[in-house]
Amino acid sequence: PGNDCGGFVTRALIDSGFLPEYNYGGKWKDGASNAAIAQLPWAKANMQSLGTVTSSSQLQPGDVAFDYDAGHTWMFVGKIEGFGSEIASASMDQRAPMAGTEGLTYNGATWYRKK
Repeated sequence: PGNDCGGFVTRALIDSGFLPEYNYGGKWKDGASNAAIAQLPWAKANMQSLGTVTSSSQLQPGDVAFDYDAGHTWMFVGKIEGFGSEIASASMDQRAPMAGTEGLTYNGATWYRKK
């Protein structure tokens, strides 16, 4: 309990070493937040916007999606044997990571990539 989408994406990108500065390095005092909508300004300033995508061939592992309306974020992980999805996400009180069901175009998501 307590895992959420923004916290999961933040920890995955920082702890893996892929993007240690994501979401202000996870430091609350610098502006980090577990809320997806609060992470969006960092992504806009520090990542490349891919806009909307329609195919997983347009994505690379580590790409992050934001759904503005629902305040949700998730990430593309690609094909991982036994995982069940090319998307990983988390929701409050559910297992993190979980095989995401959001899809690539869920709610008109905007995707971002590490520069």
